[in-house]
Amino acid sequence: MKAKVLVVDDSPDIALLLVRLLELQGCDVAVAPDGQQGLVLAERFQPDVALLDVMMPGMDGMELCQRLKAQHEGLYVILVTAMSDNKDVVRGLDAGADEYITKPFSKEVLAARLRSGLRIKAHRDALASANRRLLEEIAERRRAEAEAQSLRRRIEFVLEATRTGLDVIDADLNVRYIDPARRRLYGDPAGRKCYEYFCGRDTHCQDCGVRRALQTGQQVVSQRVFPGEPDRPVEVISFPFHEGDGTRLVAQVSVDLSQRKLLEAQTLRAQRLEALGRLAAGLAHEINTPNQYVTDNLRFLQAACHQMGAVLEAFRRLAEAPEVRAARPELVQAVWDALAAAELDELRRDIPQAIADALSGVAEVSRVVAAVQKFASHGQTQKTLADLNEVVSNALEVGRLEWRQTAEVEADLDPRLPPVSCLPSAIAEAVVELVRGAAAAPESANGQPPAGSRTAGRTRVRLCTRGEPGHAVIEVDDDGPPIPLAQRDRLFDPLVPSRAPNGLPQRTLAFVHAVVVQGHGGSVEVSESPLGGTRVTLRLPSADHGAPAGTGSPMVAVPAPLACPTETA
Repeated sequence: MKAKVLVVDDSPDIALLLVRLLELQGCDVAVAPDGQQGLVLAERFQPDVALLDVMMPGMDGMELCQRLKAQHEGLYVILVTAMSDNKDVVRGLDAGADEYITKPFSKEVLAARLRSGLRIKAHRDALASANRRLLEEIAERRRAEAEAQSLRRRIEFVLEATRTGLDVIDADLNVRYIDPARRRLYGDPAGRKCYEYFCGRDTHCQDCGVRRALQTGQQVVSQRVFPGEPDRPVEVISFPFHEGDGTRLVAQVSVDLSQRKLLEAQTLRAQRLEALGRLAAGLAHEINTPNQYVTDNLRFLQAACHQMGAVLEAFRRLAEAPEVRAARPELVQAVWDALAAAELDELRRDIPQAIADALSGVAEVSRVVAAVQKFASHGQTQKTLADLNEVVSNALEVGRLEWRQTAEVEADLDPRLPPVSCLPSAIAEAVVELVRGAAAAPESANGQPPAGSRTAGRTRVRLCTRGEPGHAVIEVDDDGPPIPLAQRDRLFDPLVPSRAPNGLPQRTLAFVHAVVVQGHGGSVEVSESPLGGTRVTLRLPSADHGAPAGTGSPMVAVPAPLACPTETA
């Protein structure tokens, strides 16, 4: 490819001479008669070398050199001057010129200066190209690093949002990487083995998933509960892989199983409630049938006793008549002896009372059976319009025998309460759980009831219902120890195995929260009670603000205790 040379000289003879000499050197030459036209021509011609006359009218060679250098990176400029003063040479070089030749000049010198300029220009272009590539690579690397950082932040956000852990372990069981959430929990993993870091052990775990993945070269799946997270069961998936340098590593993804365990428990509870509904319906039928026989016979005996009493009274009056006593004294005496032996007066007083007590007991059985039947008969997964007061009353009736020895339960039910679209059995069970938990509250550290809070060691529980705009409210108050404010944030955590300070099992509160919030779109609040203990407030959307009857809603439940299963491939 020919070298491009721009000649700018106001002397046509000198310009022609330069053109001929340059063409003999195999160059492609463009000529401009002054500086201004030289700028325009350089923009179109894009020369490799520029030969500039220093003395030109208008824009001289010095100014033209500065402007060409500013506009054309790497351009090699040779000043052509008749001045030989060193000051002029220095001034030209300071203006940006790369070389100069003086008039008159020989073609050999011009050719040598031209070859030197072209070599320097080629080196400059190569260097500039290398610099551009380097800058592009740096920019690309920065973009890649920024994208990697952004992707890493997104991945770590997703990991933390889904409570999923990610760690990388090398073949020596050193922790190479740990996600930020668990780094905050476990600390800096630098220089620590995985069994030290996660489990606080001095040697590797018996069924180490990392070692098995390295040995088999296959994915290993296990379920674990780490000591640092005892309330968080996880499924650990170990993937062996190699880095570019051949280093063997294992990536471990720890998937939180809490929600899965909760859903499994919810499904199990729904099945149990459905089975309870069928059982309650069958038991109610089996109990009500003989109960009806007993009730009918007791009422018959009650009427017969009344009639027999009238007959006995008539016999008594007959035996007391003087003419009868005078006519048959021995028969009258036998009657009086029989009456005395039978303690007739006591029987006439006690038999009606015994029958009345039996009828009251049978009626109580009927009420309990009806309450149990209503409690369990709604074990379906479809909401229905229900009288919340009736649901609460049935719940208290069902659980009365359970807490009557440990608690005094008061009920204040608002008769103006609006109907609620709900799962009656789930709401009833939530009420039973709350009252049962409050009734089981510890009395004090020494086993004695707090002064002024209870009577004879029995918990006082007050349950009331009331209406609010758009909601029906159930409040359960007790006089047990209040829950400290600092501990209220985790009260609804289904995986906390301990009990709240006032005795309410936290799984109870988690179940109640799941029923009211997740199952019915309501809310649960825990606060201090006017009785001195804890108040749990349940708010359920009323029928005109909540979901319409018949809307499907899954039965919810508190999870069963979580065990640490063995690791399986």
